[in-house]
Amino acid sequence: MTVNQYYSFILALISGMVFLNLYKTNSMALSQAELVAKVDVLTTQVTKVQGEIAAVKQALADALANGQAVSPELEAAVNNLGTAIQAADDLNPDA
Repeated sequence: MTVNQYYSFILALISGMVFLNLYKTNSMALSQAELVAKVDVLTTQVTKVQGEIAAVKQALADALANGQAVSPELEAAVNNLGTAIQAADDLNPDA
């Protein structure tokens, strides 16, 4: 998988996580103001995660472009990110 494919995959998972979280929230009896507040929190969270993903993507691309072996720290960061995304994806079983 290329870096761009990996990045696109991660962004698709994040979008799915946001949708699932909104769906779960929407199924509860919350007021419109509470939903707006929830969307604001989720938007902030997604923005933060996008920055983290972009940093990992750039570090990986830089290492590969320079012919460097991927450092253990970068490999651990990618693995941790994958674990976090999988945990979020597992919150709602696939159909």
